[in-house]
Amino acid sequence: MVKNIVLALDLSLTETGYAICKIEKGNFEVLEFGTIKTSSKDSMGYRLQLIESELIRIMQKWHPDSVVKEKSFSNRNITSTQAIFQVVRIASYAIWKELELVPIDYAATNIKKTLTGNGRASKEHLMEKVKALTNSEPTNFDESDAIAVAYTYYLDKV
Repeated sequence: MVKNIVLALDLSLTETGYAICKIEKGNFEVLEFGTIKTSSKDSMGYRLQLIESELIRIMQKWHPDSVVKEKSFSNRNITSTQAIFQVVRIASYAIWKELELVPIDYAATNIKKTLTGNGRASKEHLMEKVKALTNSEPTNFDESDAIAVAYTYYLDKV
């Protein structure tokens, strides 16, 4: 398998998790992970600009070959749904602007089933599996989910 740097995302308005992973010759390695945090005290425009600029910074540092993300879904709260889809739009725009790539989506249930065997696994169980499978130490569910998306992509490609 050709060297592949992957940017994986768990998009959120308050805490977007990201992971940079390397897939090379069937090996999976987590190179960096973190969280892009925004404050509900700030305007929507400022928060979206912060997410965009941080994503661009990460992409310029690592030059990923692929981008994968947890598929966004709507819930019963229309305000939350509108906010997450604004984040999805700004992330998609930034990814296209920097890399001319369209992210690959994985449903949360697919990610959980792939890593734990249970599509309805808890976030705690998923984090335990992520730590065990990737030798990484995410500190929150957003980071863990981003690494899980990358690992799902890896298993999809090997």
